[in-house]
Amino acid sequence: MLYFGQLFRNEGQIIMQHQLTLGSLFDGIGGFPFAGEIAGIKPVWAAEVEPLCVAVTKRHFPDMLHFGDVSKLNGADLPPVDIITFGSPCQDLSVAGQRKGLKHKKNGDGETTRSGLFFDAVRIIYEMREATNGLYPTFIVWENRPDHRHIRHAQTARRTQFRPRHASECRLR
Repeated sequence: MLYFGQLFRNEGQIIMQHQLTLGSLFDGIGGFPFAGEIAGIKPVWAAEVEPLCVAVTKRHFPDMLHFGDVSKLNGADLPPVDIITFGSPCQDLSVAGQRKGLKHKKNGDGETTRSGLFFDAVRIIYEMREATNGLYPTFIVWENRPDHRHIRHAQTARRTQFRPRHASECRLR
């Protein structure tokens, strides 16, 4: 199992350890919880609106809580987790689509695009951080299109102060 935080030792014995926990937004069929479980991370909750996807996830993770529509969630009301994962819809970022981009009415845009639900995920993260005095989540993982950093990136960064980094830029210490 993966553990996080300081491991306190007394004469070589572990006194305290904390198993990493995971919450999954835009969960789909539970890809992030599945990968997390393989790595020893405990999936705690998920948010997904597609009934068939939820049924698949419930079958594989019967103890995981399900919260439904991301746009209606408040991060302060969710069980705090170490890791929040999300793969917000990419249809409006795709070259195969109309490339409407990341738009959300709460940001002053005229519409909320499916890909604009990204901003709800960021809002949920900030709400959880505020409710836990900055303790949770410790890590966030956003999976999306390879070119997401180039689509309205400057505007996204200004609005959220969220700086997406490509996995190749991240280093384990």
